[in-house]
Amino acid sequence: MRTTWYMLEKEILEHKIVTRLPLFMVACAVLFISGVVWNIEYRLTINSVNFAEITDSIVVNGYAGSIGAINFAVSSLVSLMLSTIYLGKTLRKEKEEGSIMFWRSMPITDTQSVLVKLLFALIVIPLICSLLLMSADVMIWIVSLVFSDAISNFSSSVTLSEMVIHWIEFVSRMCIASIALFPFASLILVASQKTKYPLIAIFFGGYIVSLLGTYLFGTSMISDILQQNLSLPMSIIFSDTLIEGLQFGESTYSMISLVAGALLLAIAIKLRSDN
Repeated sequence: MRTTWYMLEKEILEHKIVTRLPLFMVACAVLFISGVVWNIEYRLTINSVNFAEITDSIVVNGYAGSIGAINFAVSSLVSLMLSTIYLGKTLRKEKEEGSIMFWRSMPITDTQSVLVKLLFALIVIPLICSLLLMSADVMIWIVSLVFSDAISNFSSSVTLSEMVIHWIEFVSRMCIASIALFPFASLILVASQKTKYPLIAIFFGGYIVSLLGTYLFGTSMISDILQQNLSLPMSIIFSDTLIEGLQFGESTYSMISLVAGALLLAIAIKLRSDN
């Protein structure tokens, strides 16, 4: 366990964008809130901002209404983006820099190394982004205490208990979405060891495989599985309820995807051991 914690800490130090991007966004939020708090004229005009077009497709019944929904959406998208960037770089980075030879001299197996990277991408990064959500929610709570009228037109309940529930819901949805992302994450780990542009290769290869399945074999199953794998995490995160998100897609396709993800993970470990 101590070795795992050390390796996770190493990933944070080597991939600084994982912490710097959320911190940058928190800094931007602080500047924005400071403007609301200290600039009276700006505060008086904030109610005139039209958020209808932004929040039409976002549930606004939770913490802080449409503002909380925007915080939730931004934090989720940042988490997905950071996980994708990290997965596409981490194995290739240690190969190009030669650090893989250093880790080979340590009592750490290739399986442990790859699993730690998967854990970092699917669990640690969402937890870091949950702090981004919490920071934004705390700022909204402070503003609601000082200037309740400033956000009354587009927010609902703004309480500490609702804020905690908002954070728990985010962590819960992101953890379940991480399970749905597992096959795609394993595929990125494989592709990143074979090409410098794994995402381009994956989407291009997926498109070709879908066409072959549809027009050559006369089945849309491959296309449907790929579409579900790309859509399910977003459905889990942004659906009105978590149950509704989990009901998206076919359970058979989900089982096939998880089995394929396990096989791809084994391939990723084998490729790393061959480097």
